[in-house]
Amino acid sequence: MNDSVIIYGGFDFIGFHLTKGLLDEGYSISSVRSDLFADDMLENKRLELGRNANFLEWDDLKEPFGSEMPKHIFFDFYSLYLRNDTKRIKEMYGKWIEHAKSAAGADTEITLLLPVQMEINQYICRSEIKEAFKEHENKICFIFLPTIYGEWQPEEFAFQQACLKKADQAGTLTISGREWQEDAIYVQYTIKAILDIFEKGSSGDWFVRNKIAGQWQHCAALLEIEKEYIRHTEREAKLPEHLHIYEIESDEEKCEGIKKQKQHIVFNRI
Repeated sequence: MNDSVIIYGGFDFIGFHLTKGLLDEGYSISSVRSDLFADDMLENKRLELGRNANFLEWDDLKEPFGSEMPKHIFFDFYSLYLRNDTKRIKEMYGKWIEHAKSAAGADTEITLLLPVQMEINQYICRSEIKEAFKEHENKICFIFLPTIYGEWQPEEFAFQQACLKKADQAGTLTISGREWQEDAIYVQYTIKAILDIFEKGSSGDWFVRNKIAGQWQHCAALLEIEKEYIRHTEREAKLPEHLHIYEIESDEEKCEGIKKQKQHIVFNRI
């Protein structure tokens, strides 16, 4: 059985949690890291992973992955979007895609993890992806995500800023116009959804969302984010009809994930 997986962005927010989830399932992970975080944060994440014979970290795209072609390739582009550094994102995006083309085998499946805003605003170029992986046209999966919160959420997100502010480690709250305020899901529920889609061998376009409405606002209220920072929308954004919907039934009415996020900040001294 081929259980090898490459994760581009394996130390980024979603990619890191996905790495942990796949390792727990017994997969062999090759993690290609980006340079989007400080060295101390990288070291803390390495410590959290611990020693694992099934985990290999790569920081040089020139190095070969070996003779065995991966069963699956994941790209975590989710964490790049909110940074709004277009030039840097395009450079990293181009390098990852080019490297993955040479790493992928004929049977390799490919999944891109993206914020739902990129689908609604047509920010992602599908033709470019399909051209790059034209031999895998029926094995490409796009998974679009709303706001994801929890441990290791980047500081660009409002919830992390609010958690840091409560820990007296940050000042003014700044909510990016790119942050999705119509839904929010705890990262562990998100990873379960991604793994479910992955293990079923699903392709096509997916949108992961909460069955609970107004979860972003609910968490924002719990964190005492002032109403002046919250962007009001008259109606839910219209989603493209071709999206498959994966709904999560969570027990997050009490926002246990937010509590874990705050505890994580204190424990790691982020």
